[in-house]
Amino acid sequence: MAKPSLKASAKGLQQAHKAFTEQGFTQESLATQLGCNRSVISKFFNGENVWEKYFTNICEALGINYQEIVYGYVPPSVQGFVEEVQTKVKELTQELCGTMRILDMTQPIELSQIYTDVNILEKLTALRRTTIDKLLEECGYEDFDRFGLGKVVEKRVLGVKAVEKYKKLIVLGKPGSGKTTFLRYLAIQCNQGLFQPQLVPIFIPLKYFAEDPNQPSLFEYIRQQYSGCNVTEEELSELFKQGSALILLDGLDEVSAEYQEYTLKEVRSFSRIYFENHFVIACRIAAWEYTFDKFTEVEIADFDDKQINEFARNWFQNKSGTSDKFLKCLKKNNRVYQLAVTPLLLTFLCLIFEENAHLPNNRSESYREGLDILLKKWDAKRGIHRDQIYEKLSLSRKKDLLRQIAYSTFEKGKYFFIPLEVKNVIKKYIEKISNYDIESNLSSVDIEDFLKSMEAQHGIIIERAKGIYSFSHLTFHEYFVAKRIVSLVPQSSDQESYQDESFNNKNKLQADQDLRSNKQLEINQEELQKLVKNLINPKWREVFLLVAEILLDASNFFILMKEEADKVLEGKDNLQEYVKHVNEKSQSLIHPFEIKNNLEAKRFYAALRAFYFDIDYDIDPDRQLCFLLDSRTKYLTCGNCFTRIFKDINSLENGIIESKKYDDITDEASKKVINATSANEIMKIAVNYGIQSKRLRQDNREELEKISSDFFEANNPVQENEDKLKHGADRVRDIASKKLLGDKLLGFGFKDFNKEDQETLKNYYCANKLLIDCLLTTDRIVSPQVRDEILSTLFLAKNI
Repeated sequence: MAKPSLKASAKGLQQAHKAFTEQGFTQESLATQLGCNRSVISKFFNGENVWEKYFTNICEALGINYQEIVYGYVPPSVQGFVEEVQTKVKELTQELCGTMRILDMTQPIELSQIYTDVNILEKLTALRRTTIDKLLEECGYEDFDRFGLGKVVEKRVLGVKAVEKYKKLIVLGKPGSGKTTFLRYLAIQCNQGLFQPQLVPIFIPLKYFAEDPNQPSLFEYIRQQYSGCNVTEEELSELFKQGSALILLDGLDEVSAEYQEYTLKEVRSFSRIYFENHFVIACRIAAWEYTFDKFTEVEIADFDDKQINEFARNWFQNKSGTSDKFLKCLKKNNRVYQLAVTPLLLTFLCLIFEENAHLPNNRSESYREGLDILLKKWDAKRGIHRDQIYEKLSLSRKKDLLRQIAYSTFEKGKYFFIPLEVKNVIKKYIEKISNYDIESNLSSVDIEDFLKSMEAQHGIIIERAKGIYSFSHLTFHEYFVAKRIVSLVPQSSDQESYQDESFNNKNKLQADQDLRSNKQLEINQEELQKLVKNLINPKWREVFLLVAEILLDASNFFILMKEEADKVLEGKDNLQEYVKHVNEKSQSLIHPFEIKNNLEAKRFYAALRAFYFDIDYDIDPDRQLCFLLDSRTKYLTCGNCFTRIFKDINSLENGIIESKKYDDITDEASKKVINATSANEIMKIAVNYGIQSKRLRQDNREELEKISSDFFEANNPVQENEDKLKHGADRVRDIASKKLLGDKLLGFGFKDFNKEDQETLKNYYCANKLLIDCLLTTDRIVSPQVRDEILSTLFLAKNI
């Protein structure tokens, strides 16, 4: 348990320094007298926390009453007065800050139900001096699926700790990062005596103050707001003079340009006059261009995994098991999970899940809705208008410009970029806009200012470090790239207009005619052909999936993907021979499954070929491709494991029969092979069944029993269980790989191919997996003929 500690107030330190000097102490002599380390004395005079025993001893040596100088000390004569004012404002503070209504909520929600502790960065990210290479390294660039997920190298500090540490604080953050929620939480905690109980919380949305037609002073405005609580002007004045208020000023960035100077003047004046009080001001980070003397600037950090879990559990606390289901669903797609690091977008995902009990299959539609929240809904619902150059563009123009920036940077592998790298893109786009006065405006548009304006308005593009920008989420970057690629296709679901809303009717008509005549809205074949050249580049994977969803008819796109996948093995006769062998093995398998129709047959045998292709290599250890094509291949996976760890099963056919027999005698649905959600779960089932039936091979029985005990009997939180399950399954795979039937199950092994061929086989498998993911997991439209042709020829050599 931590020892109780105290620190001196600002006034107390002045008194202590005076006594220290008058008595002729040095830090060394005082430390010697008290029998403590010199660092304790140094911390005391720096206003830092020291152990309570040392604090009182130092004060006694200086001849000071420790209660009079301790931080947070309220003299008895003042305490009664403060408590009286606290009682008066209690109900109003609860009314102002106790509930929130976000996005499309039909009714307010209690703040206490959803609040999750925020973390603070004491060093602003936009002021970091670093390089793009360093940022890529810090963001886990090699682990691309997790790229950009709330990755911060600076030390995080709990938000309330930062407010305790700094008496005057500027809290900066991206749109939707939780600034207002944090300030309201501070007000409620203080109101309930759980945080800074010696203070009276005063919560003021600066937008409303700025727009008061009478333009009162900030003091007068506070008096008016709290007059209904019977707090008199004299009481407020006394409260502020004593430094007994926690002043929470929300949304400085929400003040329109015409009122900014007036608002800044009032806030500065008020904070100077009543400097003894505690101040917290909230503002969007990109909109912060002011200087407040004596204030410390900090930044709200993105949510990390722990905070996302906590938020979900708070949100679904009244629905048993729902938070686990939500988190499991969320973590199935890392790109969607990326959005959850922003509290506003995490709220959006929770609302969707609450309504539908699942997240949408159509990810592009989810991204579009999330972007609409940032681009228009979040400010619009709160009646906020921002006076910035970027605001002159209509919503459709903003989206179009974001597409141009996304594509120009992504195709060059620029996930981070400097203003110079997008200068021409922005300049050319602005020049194309007919209602933009080029002569008077373009020369005055600084590209960095323009990017700052974009960041301040919606936070889709943000400054990651000084002078280095990126999209706030890789998900959004990829989405806009996909939208750019299919930008010539009319999107009925998106209803995006390419006309500026400010056009008159004549201009709109002309724009419509121009659009219709632009290749008659045909798919941009050249762009799709360029895209498929990146089929084996994992960094383009999400773009492929999104393009497949967004295209009104993806048939031609899938044909191009299939042709590109087949090209991977061109000129590789030995690999073509391997693919031929895979097909022969799949055709010769004796299986117990009923095939009901032609389409089912195509999917089943495509799944068999995918299974056999990777059976000895584990390119895809979780067997996602064959499971996707036909879930009955789960029995093949389980049967294959049986052949390697059971002492009495020596063929895949027998293993399949045994795995089906296991399902027939198992009552609990969650323990059936066919219901397993991953190959890892199947490994667990196989091992536990082997232990239960006492059929494990003697040479690996003890090791497998230990694996089951260590990894397969966990009863921990969801993510911890999944991690342990994977570790255990990987251990089982290591054992099973050494127990092949004969030398090799297929007659080929990875060692039969050189490194170049091994890499080619991986690329071929991954290209086909991406093709099937696009074909079967996206919400897309494709002709039955194209679908059947792809399934019929998947993992087949060209001469078959």
